[in-house]
Amino acid sequence: MKPVNRFTSLPDRLLILLAAGGIAELLLEFIAWWIAPALLGRPMRPDILVSDLARTLFSTDISTTLAVSIHLALGLFIFPLIYLFVRTLHGLRGKWLPAVMYGVALWAIAQMILAPLAGRPFMLGLIPYTWFSLFAHVAYTVIFALAFDRLARQR
Repeated sequence: MKPVNRFTSLPDRLLILLAAGGIAELLLEFIAWWIAPALLGRPMRPDILVSDLARTLFSTDISTTLAVSIHLALGLFIFPLIYLFVRTLHGLRGKWLPAVMYGVALWAIAQMILAPLAGRPFMLGLIPYTWFSLFAHVAYTVIFALAFDRLARQR
């Protein structure tokens, strides 16, 4: 396995980050809109959480388009950037374990902190949706990590 070239330009690294974030986000959307309804009877709608957070934290209503855009920006760029920063900071070399740990962390923050801030029960009351959300977050982060590393090696 060829190591990531440390001398790849910042614009190239950001493009790789966006491409890998896009691949992971496509997987997440597939899970949310096709797999979740088949297994849970409804799609996953993180935009509703974003809207509820805007309402409870900032006393403002935001459009569905803005809520979806915020969540997409987080999935395409912000969460991947944080993952790479933490992975680099800690010198983590593996793909699987850091990605799984990060996915669990994202899920825990969403279920234990953000859901209650939005007026929902802690971990949504541990319903099947809660556990499916864990699967979705971990799948997203693992696919991002694998895609990023593969794309970076090809540069």
